[in-house]
Amino acid sequence: MKEQDSQDFIKALKTGDRSLMQKVPGAEIQNPFNKAPVYYIDTVNSTMKLAEDFFSSQSAIAGMVFMAGMQTAGRGRVPGRKWEAVKDQNLLFTLVLTKEEMGVNPLPIVVGLGVSKYLENHHQLKPEVKWPNDIYINGRKIAGIIIESRKGLFNIGIGININQTEFPKSISETVTSLAMEKNDKFDLLLELELILTELKEVLGCHSWHNDISSRLYNVGKEVSVSTGIPGKEKKVTGVIEDIGSSGQLLLKSEGSLLEIYSGEIGSLS
Repeated sequence: MKEQDSQDFIKALKTGDRSLMQKVPGAEIQNPFNKAPVYYIDTVNSTMKLAEDFFSSQSAIAGMVFMAGMQTAGRGRVPGRKWEAVKDQNLLFTLVLTKEEMGVNPLPIVVGLGVSKYLENHHQLKPEVKWPNDIYINGRKIAGIIIESRKGLFNIGIGININQTEFPKSISETVTSLAMEKNDKFDLLLELELILTELKEVLGCHSWHNDISSRLYNVGKEVSVSTGIPGKEKKVTGVIEDIGSSGQLLLKSEGSLLEIYSGEIGSLS
């Protein structure tokens, strides 16, 4: 199917045109967030843009999920960085929640905890949470998270490599997937339901800090952290100590303990 932009999809929702979108039946997936509808679109520019445009023209239902077989402009937290995935091989979706649904726990680190617990509890893997928004297994990235707040709603974009086993040469040595780790194939709708269930659980979790600290990627290691606005970053070097009570990175640098609320961890090389 040809690529559809978010406005095409919204028009389809209004007119009931099933050639562009599909509401996943409740019998196929139980959404723990208010049993809200889950929508699937074959190919779209971005599920984040789709959610944004949808709620600019229609009322929000907390817990709605927009899922795509393929994104042509899927994006990460850093502007200009794309999420590359083969069609219908991975989970690419945006979950929309209200402030009340999100709870008081800091984001996106707690969402990362939910994805980690999904991989642990249902697939017996040992993921690590790389501050602020990535999930790694054995030093390779398996999932990424982006969160945007608009008009009182939180759009939570999540990309998880599920069944894809071949990646572009430029990233093939730094990424992994559930299929690669378990040498198996998986039902995407079933995996989505499992992830949503774990996310629902951690959003009300009071022990998130200890849970994340025990899963923190590169803790105790010296790293380089880019802070500030992308394109005008400042780099600081230090040792990762922990995560603070508001989800900030605690970095020991030149005898001081820095609290970093926004940035990206890189290698020293």
